[in-house]
Amino acid sequence: MPPKDRAPLPPGDAVRGEKLFKGRAAQCHTATKGGSNGVGPNLFGIVNRKSGTIEGFAYSKANADSGVIWTPEVLDVYLENPKKFMPGTKMSFAGIKKPQERADVIAYLETLKSAGFVKKPSLRSMQWYGRVSVFLFEGAISFISAPFSLSPASPSPPFSVM
Repeated sequence: MPPKDRAPLPPGDAVRGEKLFKGRAAQCHTATKGGSNGVGPNLFGIVNRKSGTIEGFAYSKANADSGVIWTPEVLDVYLENPKKFMPGTKMSFAGIKKPQERADVIAYLETLKSAGFVKKPSLRSMQWYGRVSVFLFEGAISFISAPFSLSPASPSPPFSVM
């Protein structure tokens, strides 16, 4: 369990996290649906999964018997220093010391679920066009039609959030 006095995880960037994962973890772990285990287990769907539950991977006794649920907060503590968090783990990785880098990797790991990895658009990258457009952002779908004005004299923009 994370200590109660630990600072909350900063917002992570999944795109940066994917790059960090590829540079630091991909040599031991796969991260694809149905991917094979390597030196370490496949990490697809790791977030909120119970430790030691990937079939076909020979976990250490410490990991298999820990009962740990890999929440983002627990992953934050674990990824900082795996051997300190779980003495007896087979993971030889020294850890990620920078909180922002841990947050980015965790944000990437959170995208690894059945829907796949979808890069979220930043607000800066979104552009409003004068045609019907569909934007998927944070799980809400907005339908924007025809040109509209946001001036106080004009009616509300023609969109709905479902």
